[in-house]
Amino acid sequence: MFDDKSYSTFICYRRKETPFSGIEYPIGSYVARILYEHLRKEGISVCYDVESFKRGKDYIKESTRIIKDEIKCFILILTPHALDRCLKEEDPLYRELCLAFSKLQEEKQNASIHDSNRFHLFVVNPDRLFDHNKECIPDGFDAEIKKWIMNTTASNIDFSTSTFKYEIEELVNDIKDVLCEKSHVDNINDKYQEGKDTLAKINPSSESFIWRLIKKYSKKVR
Repeated sequence: MFDDKSYSTFICYRRKETPFSGIEYPIGSYVARILYEHLRKEGISVCYDVESFKRGKDYIKESTRIIKDEIKCFILILTPHALDRCLKEEDPLYRELCLAFSKLQEEKQNASIHDSNRFHLFVVNPDRLFDHNKECIPDGFDAEIKKWIMNTTASNIDFSTSTFKYEIEELVNDIKDVLCEKSHVDNINDKYQEGKDTLAKINPSSESFIWRLIKKYSKKVR
């Protein structure tokens, strides 16, 4: 392991996507960072690529092992075009999804695993930007994985409203309920003190967080 710790939760997201005019926006990266900080605040051991993997290490090998052998919770952040590139060769997001789905299927065939210990998918739809009623999943996408994603109730976290705090706390609590075992949650009195200031800085406010981000990057490109 890269930092000699095990992980109970994995964040899967698209770092950059091109929803408008061919301009890349790091929407998924910002949402992933916010989720990571909130989960860490609760002492949950989260595998989040930019924090969990040191340079020079084999990301594919280690992330594969973590998904297959360690985690109980897999968080998929569905930003508007997160799945567009999934069918391209060696796409990291699609590879992680396939690994997670494979783990789910293996557990289904193992009757000895108690329901409370089974693997769980959590889908996050920030600002409801991913429209499930449209064809947001590309043709050729694995039908069973598509069904798995579409049948999972998404956490619609509205970064632009006063409900943000309640919605993200609800997601965190759902993850804690799945983990439940004390071994999966660190003692938050001993850890994370240094992260409080970081968390305060990245909490969204008044105007839509996602759209402020889009406007910011639009101005940069122009």
